[in-house]
Amino acid sequence: MKKRHTKKLFCVFLAFITMLTMLIGCSQGEKNTAAEPQKVNFPERDLNGYIMWGAGGAMDNVSRTITPLVEKYLNKSVVLQNKTGATGAVATQFVYDQKADGYTLLYGAENPQLYGVLNISKLDYKDFEPISILGRGVAVVIVPADSKLNTIQDLIDAAKAQPGKMKMSSTGPGGLPFVVASLISTVSGTEFNLVPFDGEGPAVTAMLGNHVDFTSVGLAAARELYRSGKVKPLALISNDPVEGMEEIPVIGQIMPEYKKYLPWGPFYGVFVKNETPEEVKEILRDAYKKAFEEEKFQSFLKDFGAVPMGISGQEARDFMENWQRLSTWLLYDAGGTDISPETLGIKRIGE
Repeated sequence: MKKRHTKKLFCVFLAFITMLTMLIGCSQGEKNTAAEPQKVNFPERDLNGYIMWGAGGAMDNVSRTITPLVEKYLNKSVVLQNKTGATGAVATQFVYDQKADGYTLLYGAENPQLYGVLNISKLDYKDFEPISILGRGVAVVIVPADSKLNTIQDLIDAAKAQPGKMKMSSTGPGGLPFVVASLISTVSGTEFNLVPFDGEGPAVTAMLGNHVDFTSVGLAAARELYRSGKVKPLALISNDPVEGMEEIPVIGQIMPEYKKYLPWGPFYGVFVKNETPEEVKEILRDAYKKAFEEEKFQSFLKDFGAVPMGISGQEARDFMENWQRLSTWLLYDAGGTDISPETLGIKRIGE
């Protein structure tokens, strides 16, 4: 009797141990499952992209070429809208004010990196994640094809003869024409009458309509007009010629006094707010990287006169920081702003 009782107790104990082991295993399994990273389902709907400059300009052309290629990798549409104003600050602020979920993209050029010294906005690209810096360009000074001005020296001489009278279409403080005008004014002692427009496209249209005498845009924005004979390039704002367009004079070679300010030029990128989830950023980076590498986009950049980049992450941040250091001090030294970059913690290159 006692033996049977002991055996019964042993069986109950064994059953208890077995059940306990199973419970622990299930609990452990639940923990392991919970520890597995959750896959982000992005995007679940169409995205919105805001282009900080107007239709027809370099940023607009780059944006509208890369986006259809990106859409097939995201399997969603990216609805583009030009949101101009305040040298791109309107679009920059608008995107910054939206939810940081990756559904609102900023298609932006270099301009936010100058907002601080121009007292335009507290924002710059430190507040955004560079999904991709797609390419960079070279600025070119252009006049209508029938202009009496044939060289950059002709333009400088004409401006000196009538200080403040020669009209240059601009895109506002901090825009490419504004910086180029500041550079020429300081180095060559000229004074221009800057007439603002919402983007390179309208700025060039105004020049072609003889509302202004000249302008400066990215070579990318002027290439077709140059090829069709509608504009005359006076000089590239560069120390070196551009492949395939070696016939365009280079200001650093014509006038050595400009060399210390160069190279300088615009760049084009896609950004989201810093607070966007990392998994979403990675999905966007991957889509734009694949689109950037497509032959169609590479051919576009070459034909556009832009230098391919396709960088993101820390590499892109380093590039933009160096651009900001060079450009803000160039602008300050040229007298284009009274705010020293030093007061904003921006050091000169080499310091």
